[in-house]
Amino acid sequence: MWTHILDFLLRHARFTIPLVIPIVGVIGGTLSKLAIELFELVPQRLRSAPPPVPPASEVEPGAGTEEKAASDQAEQRKRLQVQERRRFEWMYAEGQRARENRTRLNTRTERSRSESAREYQAFRFQIPPIPENIPRPRTAAAATPSKRRSWGLLSIAIIMLALFVVLSRKDVKAKVATAGLGFPPPLCNMADAKSLLVFIHGWAGDPKETWKEFPQLVCDDPEFRTVEVVVVNYPTYFARRNAEIMGLADWVNEEIEKADKNEHYAQIVLIAHSMGGLIGREVAILGKLKNQKPAGLLVEIATPHQGANVAGLASALGISEKLTKEMLNDSSTLNSLTTQWSAFADRPTTYCFTSPDDSVVSLQSAIFGCDRSMTYPLWSHTEMVKPPKSDDPRYVEPIGIVQKFIATKSSPTPR
Repeated sequence: MWTHILDFLLRHARFTIPLVIPIVGVIGGTLSKLAIELFELVPQRLRSAPPPVPPASEVEPGAGTEEKAASDQAEQRKRLQVQERRRFEWMYAEGQRARENRTRLNTRTERSRSESAREYQAFRFQIPPIPENIPRPRTAAAATPSKRRSWGLLSIAIIMLALFVVLSRKDVKAKVATAGLGFPPPLCNMADAKSLLVFIHGWAGDPKETWKEFPQLVCDDPEFRTVEVVVVNYPTYFARRNAEIMGLADWVNEEIEKADKNEHYAQIVLIAHSMGGLIGREVAILGKLKNQKPAGLLVEIATPHQGANVAGLASALGISEKLTKEMLNDSSTLNSLTTQWSAFADRPTTYCFTSPDDSVVSLQSAIFGCDRSMTYPLWSHTEMVKPPKSDDPRYVEPIGIVQKFIATKSSPTPR
């Protein structure tokens, strides 16, 4: 292995010697400094021992006179002082010797570094310089940093524009708005159900507050033993998610198609309140366009086909007037739906209910585009869909129409 390394260094001496010489100089200086420090760590008594201290003479026992004792003590103190002075001189000499060794080591190290640097500089100037006329390669990162930033910003702008265009489409907006919602299970699940009855509430409503006991009365009715009842629930926050009527209708239509995937329903009936009637009409149109089984009967209660009193609607539903812009007269949503409904030849039979006490939707708006209509003698916009018992006219009239339709599988005649 060493032979290969040596061979490589010799073959490329032109480039390796400028790197090896400083490295060898640094290693040599470091080893010299390390040797001197190790030398200083050798125990002092192995290199040079302090001068011996003469043993102290003891006072001869039995000395009789005080003068002899005093003289011996003075001689003893003198010998101790001499011993301390010699020890101090020896320690000072050792310290001086260590400082000289350290200075000599530092001088040698600096000299070695200076010599290595001078050798490197002398060798470096022997290398011929690269001719200026030879073009040097430029890396992409060093050559075009501004171009890369520009392309990155342009890519981000294109992606954001594409997302804006895709999300601006009504069908995509509807998918996003209804994402995560599922169709509720049947309120009364019949094993041998032959028909499906779907309740669709209005804006800012919910299954419990809008209909109260209405759906449960249908489940308890012995005449509807073969009818499954589903109460659609799209939360109030849909208005904040920009879920328009078209989007809600598309969602309801897809969920009905999933519920009837085995095609075991002979008839599909929709009962809708307020804005739910507009959704019901869109559901019927979408079912026809997608060649699905369309709803055969649509019962609408207080539906604003030609717009509504926005202030009254906001007050009745407890929402702001800004959220009722689709209910304005001559709004683009209502005009589009009216045009489609008028051109819809094979549309379901439509029964509409209204009341003179409805301060939100006028009589003309509630019965526009309907095949049959009925006017309740009283009850407000929200009270028309809350029958407390099965003998209440608000239950008897619409459910009687549904019962006849299911029994005959054809459009019923009005009472």
